[in-house]
Amino acid sequence: MNLVLGIFAVIAARFATRTSLSTKRLFWVLAAGFNLLWFAAQLVFSVATRTDDWAWAMQRFHIADPVRFSMIALGALMYLGTMRVIASELAPYARPRARAERIVLIVWITAGVTACAMAALDHNAVAAILRHALPQSVVASIGLLFVPRRAAQREPSGDQTPVLSFSVPWTAVAALVAVAAVLLLGPGVAITI
Repeated sequence: MNLVLGIFAVIAARFATRTSLSTKRLFWVLAAGFNLLWFAAQLVFSVATRTDDWAWAMQRFHIADPVRFSMIALGALMYLGTMRVIASELAPYARPRARAERIVLIVWITAGVTACAMAALDHNAVAAILRHALPQSVVASIGLLFVPRRAAQREPSGDQTPVLSFSVPWTAVAALVAVAAVLLLGPGVAITI
């Protein structure tokens, strides 16, 4: 699903108007980055360690080491390719570079905090945070922190730097999604009807 959502987000970002919908476009760029980087990192980790999401498929289909190593290489190439695509899409926001760095850092930290808040509801919160939430939210997407430098080196198409301003609707929706994720995903809060 991360691969599908990531590809959809890249397409949506490319179709979003660069000026009038700059906040929406930035949302799609960052959504693509998180989803595609997570997919690629999970592929590398899971195949290399023979655990987690890809372990069942590898065992079920009797994946030999040459194919396994090829999958690891493919995941690494996908990770680097994603960073390149996201840098290209983020280039208009990287003037000045500190602007893109600030945007990415805020989003990266927010994703990590939200993931840790979800894991904090687990019966063994510390283990859930250290084994799952931090690696899957912060470590898997760490490539995003290197994207602003690459984005600043690219020449954005067009002369305008997209204007971003504080948006109450976007902030409210983001807060609602974060609260819903914490309450409903993972162990969440038991809801009885």
